[in-house]
Amino acid sequence: MKLLNLSKTLGAFALGLSLLTVSAQSNAAALDLNQTYPDIVSGFLSVDYLEISNELNISGYALELADDASTTSTIDFSDINYQLNAIIDETGTFVSGSFDITGTIAGRYETAAPLLSGTLDAFGFTDAGTLEFTYNTATGQATDIFNDIGGIIIGFSGYENSIDGFNTNWSNEGNIETKIDTFSMTSPVPEPSTILLFGLGLITVFGFARRQSIKSA
Repeated sequence: MKLLNLSKTLGAFALGLSLLTVSAQSNAAALDLNQTYPDIVSGFLSVDYLEISNELNISGYALELADDASTTSTIDFSDINYQLNAIIDETGTFVSGSFDITGTIAGRYETAAPLLSGTLDAFGFTDAGTLEFTYNTATGQATDIFNDIGGIIIGFSGYENSIDGFNTNWSNEGNIETKIDTFSMTSPVPEPSTILLFGLGLITVFGFARRQSIKSA
């Protein structure tokens, strides 16, 4: 009898765990980052994803630094000055990555040191082709206005034309815009469906456990 009760409890726990897993994943595809200032506006980016190595490589040109909606500065460069590299597996799960932006701004950042570099720590995407990253441990001249934690939003990456998601190679046409942003919300607010699933998962786990405890008594 005790073995049967244990089996029922474990079965209930497995169901509860499954529901908790669904609640954690139901809003996992997109990070829902909020665009704020300052921004580094980039363009003419080449985006390539190689399925065999799980490598996402983005390179192009950081063009302007916008302190706010009305104050922008031109970034001077002699070659490609925007690089982002990440490992994302065939399920769309982020593994690791980093980015590096170089260039100078007259009268402001005039040395050869990077403008902004950082380690990527999270990734999200939408079927419309928007890729989102959060970064941390930022370094570079522009850290006087950028925080250590921020976000990168890339539109029209080429993912929207992918036949089989991250199970195949894909790329873009090289004419998109990306923004390096600080943002006030480090994670999106759960959707009502997420909250409901999370609560249901907890009720399943603890409710069944309590019932079995009462029966045993």
